[in-house]
Amino acid sequence: MTIAEQGRRHRFAGAGGGARSLPCALLLAIASLAWPAGPVAGAAPPAAAEGEKRIDKKKDPTPPVRLTMAATAERIPLPPLHGLVELTVDALSRSIRLRPTKDAPTALAAKLAAHAGAVCPKVTVREGGVELTCRSRRVEAQLTTEGKTTFLDINELRGLPWRPGLDGAPAYFFDPWRVGLGQGCPARGGVARGECELKEGHILTAAALFRNGLAGPHRQMASLRLGDLALRTGDPLTAAGWYRRVGAYGVFGRMASERLCELTGDCLDDPEEVARTYDPSGLPEPLRAESVMRQARTEAYLGHISEAVRILADQIEAHGVDSVCREEAELLCRRILLQGMREAVRAPSPHARRAEPAAAAKAAAPGAGGASGMAPATAMAEQQRTFEENLMESYLELPTWDKGPLAVDLAEAGATVAIRMGAPDFAGNLLASTAREVPDARLSDHLLAAVEAFLRAEDLVRARVIAEYMGTRLGPKARVSERWKAALKTLAARSEEDELTASLRDQIEKETQATLTGLRDADAATKKATALMKGLKAAKAGPGADEAGQAETSDEPQADAEKGAPTGAGGEDDKAAGQQATGGKEAAGARTAGPKAAANKPEAGSKRGGG
Repeated sequence: MTIAEQGRRHRFAGAGGGARSLPCALLLAIASLAWPAGPVAGAAPPAAAEGEKRIDKKKDPTPPVRLTMAATAERIPLPPLHGLVELTVDALSRSIRLRPTKDAPTALAAKLAAHAGAVCPKVTVREGGVELTCRSRRVEAQLTTEGKTTFLDINELRGLPWRPGLDGAPAYFFDPWRVGLGQGCPARGGVARGECELKEGHILTAAALFRNGLAGPHRQMASLRLGDLALRTGDPLTAAGWYRRVGAYGVFGRMASERLCELTGDCLDDPEEVARTYDPSGLPEPLRAESVMRQARTEAYLGHISEAVRILADQIEAHGVDSVCREEAELLCRRILLQGMREAVRAPSPHARRAEPAAAAKAAAPGAGGASGMAPATAMAEQQRTFEENLMESYLELPTWDKGPLAVDLAEAGATVAIRMGAPDFAGNLLASTAREVPDARLSDHLLAAVEAFLRAEDLVRARVIAEYMGTRLGPKARVSERWKAALKTLAARSEEDELTASLRDQIEKETQATLTGLRDADAATKKATALMKGLKAAKAGPGADEAGQAETSDEPQADAEKGAPTGAGGEDDKAAGQQATGGKEAAGARTAGPKAAANKPEAGSKRGGG
């Protein structure tokens, strides 16, 4: 088998994801440039030229590259269909989705369920497609046609998913100046110019420049990039050959070791080996960021989502979110955070039981089964709280967290985590702020979750505004579900109460009644005093009264009034009426104490008078 035939075989076997998006001529050209210059398994050694003496066993030839990538393989035949089938693989969420374009998904689901094995045993029909849930995140799948039958080939990998696309490894631009090549973009030539061309998307030109750079001082970086290009064309065997040619020394040797670990899985079974392989200390910044991101990706696909989130949170806190969640890795950051949020809501909530460990430890008997037995539960609860805090802090550090890829899914999952953390008002604001990104098909459920969050936070104003907006945007038919009916019923009940409790309403009514009673008493006392003054003036102007008598009569009531002494029945009535009026006002003032009652008294009084 020739080299070209081997390259075509590997490319067609790996034709999926990004490999099919490149033209065939471009794939062949890149493969011919990226194929390592060395013997291949089964190739005959070159013959010696005429007149040239051949020396055998002087130097061992380069060992052939052998690569075993699949640990388990399954093949499931698909039933005859009228149209094409769309395949989507999301290994991070352990799901494989098949959507028939012209057929009902039920027949496809029945066929898959009958032949499903141990790798992806669960088959469900969801949103017009069939989803298979796998037992591991280290899976890949392809559709292969043989004759008239189409097969779904599922491989459980020894390493990590490597195909370009959703689950592919991220790649950063290696600034030639920062990695020690001595020049920046646009570079004059060589490997530095190849990196600049790769950044611009000129893959064929970059491959030729990297190939020419193999004879120069930067051959390590050239070999590393040629391996990356081979992997991009769907040829992991050639990629592994280039990575091994880089060597194990220097900064590029460390990057090649990471890539080989992900392809072969040799370092994934030992946590210490994983930490040693992805140790970013001493690496220049472009390489350091990629090493950190690859470590977080490895932990995520191994099932250690909390550890992956911790790695991202530490990097973001130390160097900013742009140091790691950028270029091709931005989507991977969002996917890891989204998967972490979905797993966080399935775990037991540590926030509702903060006092339980201490109370149980106090009540438990000492000894092996006593207070010391609560230590693991307390530690797990603390780890869960830290995990949720890292999730939300890293999520909000994203520069465009409210828009962009997965913005709606992140907001909905983040709102659920925020409610678990005891912040329903923040959850409602999170959902409301991303409403403009939500398609109409999902808007009703999205805003319903916001209304429920605000009701939980006792923020009736925002809940009512969102409910009214939903009715205006999509009409009343969008609010007919049982959850919407319950939410609207709660809002209607609270609206009839004017958002006041029954005890506060009774207090305001009593204060208003006491104030009105005092005002009536004061009005009656004023009328009696006016009648008394009129009587005194009439007696003063009567006939037969001399000037002395008039002066004595007029001065005596004034003096008695200044001393506070009564002047007869009329004076006693005036004093009693005045005391009654004064006492009524003081009592009303004492009963109307308090900021809430004072703020609501004029409104309640007006309602009472109107009634």
